[in-house]
Amino acid sequence: MIHKEWACWLTFIENRAINPSPDSVKEAWVVKVPIQKKYMLTVTEASEYFGVGEKRIRRLAVEVPELSILNGNRWMIIREKAEEYFRTVPVNEKGIRKLP
Repeated sequence: MIHKEWACWLTFIENRAINPSPDSVKEAWVVKVPIQKKYMLTVTEASEYFGVGEKRIRRLAVEVPELSILNGNRWMIIREKAEEYFRTVPVNEKGIRKLP
């Protein structure tokens, strides 16, 4: 009996060339986590998830430090805290939520 991971690998090799390139091997083993299950999001992912521009997300990361972490030179947005922040944005007199 072949182990499940080995069967996957053998199928991968059969479908690709005998000597797969390193990039295609890496792609085969990458696990995609849905954005809704991630703890932290990149600026681009947060922009897509919340429907807000990347510039606004970066500005919020700097102005509201509890929403983000600076990892090297990359801002990482804490998804749950950002969701809570967007829920608590005040409503103006016209009934529209407007980010600061």
